[in-house]
Amino acid sequence: MELKVILILILAAIVSVAIGLVTNVVSSFIPIPQSTKQKILWILALIALAPLSALIALLLQAPIPDALAEACKGISTSDSNFSTGEKLLIPQKENARLYERKIYANNGRITGDSVLLAAVVPADENARPEAAGAILAGVADAQEQFNQRREDPTSSDTAKPLRVLVVNDSNTVEGAKQVACQIARDYKDVVGIIGHHSSDASKAAVDIYNKAGLAMITPTSTSTSLNQSTVGKVFFRSTYSSRELADVLAKHIEGLNVGKIAIFYDEGEYSTNIRGDFIKSLKDKNIIHPIPFDNLQPVNYSEKSVPKSLPAEVKSVIFFSSGGRRGTNERAIRIIEYLKDSGRDLKIFGGNALYEGETLAKGKKKIENLVLVVPWFGFPKYAYRETTFDGKEGGQIGWRTANSFDATRAFLRAISLIARNSETVNRQTILEKLPSVNLPANATSGEPLRFEAGQRQGGEPVLVQVVPKSNQVSCGFEVCFQPLQR
Repeated sequence: MELKVILILILAAIVSVAIGLVTNVVSSFIPIPQSTKQKILWILALIALAPLSALIALLLQAPIPDALAEACKGISTSDSNFSTGEKLLIPQKENARLYERKIYANNGRITGDSVLLAAVVPADENARPEAAGAILAGVADAQEQFNQRREDPTSSDTAKPLRVLVVNDSNTVEGAKQVACQIARDYKDVVGIIGHHSSDASKAAVDIYNKAGLAMITPTSTSTSLNQSTVGKVFFRSTYSSRELADVLAKHIEGLNVGKIAIFYDEGEYSTNIRGDFIKSLKDKNIIHPIPFDNLQPVNYSEKSVPKSLPAEVKSVIFFSSGGRRGTNERAIRIIEYLKDSGRDLKIFGGNALYEGETLAKGKKKIENLVLVVPWFGFPKYAYRETTFDGKEGGQIGWRTANSFDATRAFLRAISLIARNSETVNRQTILEKLPSVNLPANATSGEPLRFEAGQRQGGEPVLVQVVPKSNQVSCGFEVCFQPLQR
């Protein structure tokens, strides 16, 4: 409609100028009294009015291309990836189903009006069902506490309870676009998105949400290419960016005698992004060794041959692998095992994608001393490390659970602010209120939270190390993550 109004104003201006020019030209050749000139102007205006009115009517009726419709053109939809409790999306064999059930139980207790958020996760068997469960655990905790007005500083007596729509995007670009289009067009009651999980999926979906004016807070996508200046004002994140993670790791490494560093990575958005950010963060770029097999995607080299192929001057190795369908986390763990078996004295580091129970379960003692840079660790001072719901990864609440809890709490604070002002909770008001959200530490997973241009402010990434399980360090595996003593 804005384009139509602009066109109408331009046409009206052109007609007005044309009438004036015609009258002035005629009066320059034929002396016309002022009163007669005014009459001529009125006559010309009336003559122009009829076609102008017809043109305006045509413009108002003419369809202006719908940006959302154009973006979603040709994308198929399916209700099989959506549920508020009608069905379970996480496969039956997964323990993560417990977390999905908790959300549906919370939904089932709501008897009146509610506010609807969508939690978009990689739920299916070929995606990341364990990550989906970890994210839903944090959402479920925040939802339950808000609805019961319990242990929740964000709650308001005037705010409606929260209902959650669980959505599966299969952790793929195609799946993310499909569900984003369906939410934006068909689920008009959804006022905000918690998700997506991978940076690739978030990048694919955010353009759709931007055209729909629908705010998203990703709890897990760290790519620095995702920011409001490039993808729009609808983008927020409750985790730290890969640049912030890379900065902390680079500062730590520069304080050590690491020799030359070999970096293993894959072609995913997260992996290539954090690798680039890490290199930018290093003061001495010369410590990076340009190895020819630095890509974790399947290529023509043997994993077992990596230790012998590493040049002697390489004293440190970094793995910026990705989880999910790319499966490079598993390959990274296998290469670490071969490096340990080789007897080479190497310092080994990694990114936050390896910060999960699967790494401990598969790597066991072979990955002892591995140092990771991660967005969150459950320090004893954090009340949320002992969640009211069993949202744990290997006995320790994971970063995905913590950050999804924070994302949900941010939306709930915005909802409460809107309710207190007696405004309507919708996509527009949510988007207007999110930038002013400012949560203290007792309202989050442990650190204060506010947004600056959509980026999380408050706290900083943490370095953790894999250590043997002991009386002092407990988890569900032979080895555990512990904060690195710095």
